[in-house]
Amino acid sequence: MAEEVVAELRAAREAVALMDRSAIGRLRIAGRDRLDFLQRMSTNDVLKRTPGQGCTTVLTTPIGRMVDRLTVYVGEETLLALTSEGQAGRVRRWLSGYIFFMDQVTIRDETDATGLLALYGPRAAETIRRAVGADVSGLERHAWRSVPWEGETLVVAAAEPPGTGQAFFVIAPAAAIAGVWTRLLEAGADWGARPMGEEAYEALRILAGQPRYGHELSEEYIPLEAGLWSDVSFHKGCYIGQEIIARMESRGRQARQLVGLRLAALPPAGEVMLQAEGQRVGQVTSLARLPDTGEVVGLGYVRTTYAVPGTVLSAVADGQEIPAEIRFLAGSSPVRG
Repeated sequence: MAEEVVAELRAAREAVALMDRSAIGRLRIAGRDRLDFLQRMSTNDVLKRTPGQGCTTVLTTPIGRMVDRLTVYVGEETLLALTSEGQAGRVRRWLSGYIFFMDQVTIRDETDATGLLALYGPRAAETIRRAVGADVSGLERHAWRSVPWEGETLVVAAAEPPGTGQAFFVIAPAAAIAGVWTRLLEAGADWGARPMGEEAYEALRILAGQPRYGHELSEEYIPLEAGLWSDVSFHKGCYIGQEIIARMESRGRQARQLVGLRLAALPPAGEVMLQAEGQRVGQVTSLARLPDTGEVVGLGYVRTTYAVPGTVLSAVADGQEIPAEIRFLAGSSPVRG
């Protein structure tokens, strides 16, 4: 099993790895007021995006806490919003609760009607070109295009890679997704394309400092604490939670920060606190043991005072104390190795 995960990691770093990420929610937002609606509901400036472009943006509560992080693709007549895994229904209900009587906005959940495949690695664009005949190598981050394929229309978008290299999402009708998967694997066979599972993806995500719903993304935290500065516009008009986030930015300091960690050992299952001099200063939110090196890495929130690379804290779980070194601050350039 460990050998399989090592091979998946190698494919993602050196060739291309494919992952079925259909659990990511897909909401189709339509109507004349769709862009204005999302502009007042989320942190980024979606009005600046034109058809074929996209961005990430965060839905926040009135006190600035994260409801979910969306990836939004702007089309001529509609928007496609990707939610975190399994969160399409909850996000749709949240958004629908803020549609005013005069708003011309509709939200349709397309998650079950479509599938979503992810390609990670330096040969990802080349694999897509060989599989479906589309050159996507020049797409900017979150830009997208429609691609005809065997009587169907695919959406191919440049995605956020878990680390360095390329990443793309391919969205297809549910009935076609298995055929697209097979075609992509065949197209990348010459350079070692292979499926990637959750364990390998989670290791890459943690190493890259990327927050995930249910771990680092929740209503306990504010986007700036998670290092999501590029998801927030400080020049647009009002949106839900703006006052808290703007105040935090103007003061130049947040109470805690998301950090990458290296631990001396894997803690027992359950809650893992971070302590300094016997006092609680943070919380571990994600953990993984790298199958190729045996190294234990993680993510966690730490009081800003202690959020300095090289600082060694204690990860405490079930009465055990394990040294945990801060490797990087999320949103900055991770320290590799």
